[in-house]
Amino acid sequence: MLRSTLYEAASSLLNRVKPGKGAGLQAWARALKARTSHKKAVVALARKLAVLMHAIWTNGSTFQPKEAYLRRAVKAQTQIGEWVRLLLERKPSRLVSVALANKTARIAWAILAKGETYRSA
Repeated sequence: MLRSTLYEAASSLLNRVKPGKGAGLQAWARALKARTSHKKAVVALARKLAVLMHAIWTNGSTFQPKEAYLRRAVKAQTQIGEWVRLLLERKPSRLVSVALANKTARIAWAILAKGETYRSA
């Protein structure tokens, strides 16, 4: 039952909902539909919705697209927040979000590789 509900929600999001602000999932699914087939795009979108909902339920958090993540990073009074602010002055937000994800991944890798705990600067 949940599978069919997710499929129906994904199909509606892909076909019936008008694109608007914050429609990153919809844009991703439409690009996938252009490369593959409609059915594969709907199934992939349903799976992505399931993963998002599971993460929200297990963390008890709310859905926040990457733009909200950037706004939160900009407001932070940290070295990374300052780095993001300076980068946003020169580069588009999509590029900055990718750069921030890469920086976060590099920090996580360094922590795991060295076996240390995270020390915020």
